[in-house]
Amino acid sequence: MLNLNLPIRFFIIKIFFVLLCSMKLRDKYKALSNAEFVKQMMVTSAYGSMQLEDQTVSRKKIEFLYEKVKQEKEALAERH
Repeated sequence: MLNLNLPIRFFIIKIFFVLLCSMKLRDKYKALSNAEFVKQMMVTSAYGSMQLEDQTVSRKKIEFLYEKVKQEKEALAERH
């Protein structure tokens, strides 16, 4: 597991849980089936939240963290 900035990491995991674990949301909002749309929505949301908290984090770092969390989630899913 990576030693990443925990507030950002937990925020991204929380968004993953809310957006990707609920099939009802995917059924209601077809755009959530588009991986690139979900990524941009999550990165924009995390970036905006960090800016509101006066924490400077680059979009590139948030995109990197998103990809790492996504890979970890997929690896966990494969094990179970």
